[in-house]
Amino acid sequence: MTSAVGGDVSAAPDGIPDVLGGWVRERGGHASAAASEGGALRFAFYGRVSTEDHQDPATSRAWQLLQAESLVSGHGRVVAELFDVGHSRALPWARRPEAGALLAALTDPDPGGSMRSSSVRVNAPSTGRSSA
Repeated sequence: MTSAVGGDVSAAPDGIPDVLGGWVRERGGHASAAASEGGALRFAFYGRVSTEDHQDPATSRAWQLLQAESLVSGHGRVVAELFDVGHSRALPWARRPEAGALLAALTDPDPGGSMRSSSVRVNAPSTGRSSA
């Protein structure tokens, strides 16, 4: 099977395509090695909710994180969480506080310096401040 992003995608034992594993293998990694090492790959979770009026940020963040953890299960673990509240998906990532922080961390030569393992950052418009 081939994924939408290209590359060979194997089916997991439950019959669901392993898109993440295919992505890792396509880039020269070994998904099975990462899984056998207890999930050696580290992932950052980014989520957002556009408005507090129509969605509960805590509930939305919880189900988005659950989906992300389900996706990376067996390949690694989520080590950082970033979540924006009150920012439309139409707004460029660089203009959303936590999305912008994630983009900055991706270009940092020392990613551990800007994004510490197991950090949680939520930006809510009511305070305009991030909590770590």
